[in-house]
Amino acid sequence: MKNIITLIFAIVLVLGIYSCSDGNSNSSNPPSSKFGSYFPTTIGSYWIYKNIPIDTNGVAHPLSATYDSVVLVGPITLNDTAGFDYKTFTFDSTFKRITDTSVHVYYRFTNEKIYRYSDVSGLNVSGLGMDSSISSIPKYWSTMLDFTASLWRVFKMPIDSTTFKLPLPIPINGSVEMQGEPSADKSFQIGSSNVITKAFLLTLKIDVTITIPGLPVPINTKSNMTYHYYVGNNIGFVSDVTDPSTFNMTIMSQKTGGYNRTLLRYHLK
Repeated sequence: MKNIITLIFAIVLVLGIYSCSDGNSNSSNPPSSKFGSYFPTTIGSYWIYKNIPIDTNGVAHPLSATYDSVVLVGPITLNDTAGFDYKTFTFDSTFKRITDTSVHVYYRFTNEKIYRYSDVSGLNVSGLGMDSSISSIPKYWSTMLDFTASLWRVFKMPIDSTTFKLPLPIPINGSVEMQGEPSADKSFQIGSSNVITKAFLLTLKIDVTITIPGLPVPINTKSNMTYHYYVGNNIGFVSDVTDPSTFNMTIMSQKTGGYNRTLLRYHLK
C-alpha cells in the first residue's frame, strides 16, 4: 500500500502546479505593460523567505521553519525562449545550509502572464521499491499566473500508463486539471513597509485510477489541492501558501500537510 501511495504522489509531483502548458510557450517576451513592473529583472537582486510547515490539521509550526535565499542569477534561454534564472539556497532555523546544492528555477514574464520552466524528464520516483522514472513529460515553459483573466484553465491533461516508465505493467487512467482565478488583494508587512499584493488561487484537481495486479478492485484517487500566490509591484513573489489536502482513495484516505512561504526582506540591484 505504501508503494501505491508513493506512485500517486509521484503523479502529483509530475503534474503539479508548474506542469501546465497553455500552448503559447514558444513566444518571446513582449514589451512590458503595467503588470510587467511586478517582477524586477535586475541581475544580482535577492529575496529572503521564511518557510513555515503546516500540518495535516492546518496548524502552523514556526519552530520548524526553514529559510530560502533566492538570487536572480541572470538571463537564460530554454527551448528557444528567453527567461530568467533564479537560484535558491535553503537554510535551517540556525541558518545552516540544509543541502550542498542549490536549486535553479526559471521564470519568464509577459505583459499578462507568468511562466515557469518545467523539466521532470528522467526523474526517479523514490520509495516505490522499483526502478521507476518519468518517461513522457516534455520540457517546456508552462503558464503559472494570469493577471487579466477572471477564470482560466491552466491545463487539463490525461494520465495513462505511458506517463511512467515502470518495470511492471500497471494500468493507470485518469486526468489532472488545474484552474486559476484571482482572489482578494492582501497586505503584508515587509520590514517597515506595508505592501499590497495581487492574489491568485490555483486549484489542482486529480482523478486517477490505478489497477494493481492481485487487488480485487481498482484504486481510484480523487483530490483537490489549492495554492495561493501573492505578488507585489516591483517586488515579485511576496508569499505563497499550499493548503493541507486529502487524497480520497477507494480503500483509504491520505492527508498531506502544506506550508506558508513569506518574504522577510529583499534587495534590488
